[in-house]
Amino acid sequence: MLSYFKKGTQMKSLEILKISCCGANEFNDINEILAFLKLNPRAEIGFGVSSQNSSQGEVRYNYISHLFQMLSENSIKNQVALHINREWSKTVAIDGKLPESILNLIKLAPGNIRLQVNYVGSGYGTLAKNPKKFYKLIESSGEKIRYILPFNSVNENFIMALSKGTNKFDVLYDNSFGTGKSAENYKFLFKNQLQGYAGGLSPDNIKKELNKINAVQKERSEIWIDAESGLRKDNLNTLDLKKAQSFLNNIYAWEKTINRQSICERF
Repeated sequence: MLSYFKKGTQMKSLEILKISCCGANEFNDINEILAFLKLNPRAEIGFGVSSQNSSQGEVRYNYISHLFQMLSENSIKNQVALHINREWSKTVAIDGKLPESILNLIKLAPGNIRLQVNYVGSGYGTLAKNPKKFYKLIESSGEKIRYILPFNSVNENFIMALSKGTNKFDVLYDNSFGTGKSAENYKFLFKNQLQGYAGGLSPDNIKKELNKINAVQKERSEIWIDAESGLRKDNLNTLDLKKAQSFLNNIYAWEKTINRQSICERF
């Protein structure tokens, strides 16, 4: 299942396939991103894109295009996600179309790419009544693209209806609607889809929150972890790669602890 991800550490009930560090933009040094991704093969860098900042010719579009070229030259694949915001999110999820600028970036991307469609956080959640158009888009997009849908109280019915037709998308539990508010509780609803967890995660609280996430898994599960607000630089303009590395290091440390506990329970 989901062979486009590298396998992570085997654990009693939780296997973290991807660790998404989001909020990167043109203020990040490309060479620092390359070094970060080389050091952390399970890391995924997330960029917010919209017609306002990422249409062809805009600064962010040019930056991401250059980054993709550098990733290709360094044989780094499958470690970038585009978070589609504002009216582009409506175009994708509700109209069932990919904007031309997004299509161009997908062609340039090395390997596979994930597209997170933030139509609820962008204000279009109440328009998402029927997933038929988005279903057709998913089915026609091919293996290179994997969609991510944040799951929350607004779009629950939309995603549940979509999942009856296809499991070719990933689910991100984030009832904070992208505000970075910590989750009150965690869910496990989809057996045949990759599920991610977000909401106020940071280097300081990730070990505690992973214990809570692990507790709700009904069986050994493959998941991913997503963080943005807790990984931003103090000026809030972009992703802080030092905080991101600390975040990953704490996840690695938690995995080692869980593995040791699992081994002890066998004897």
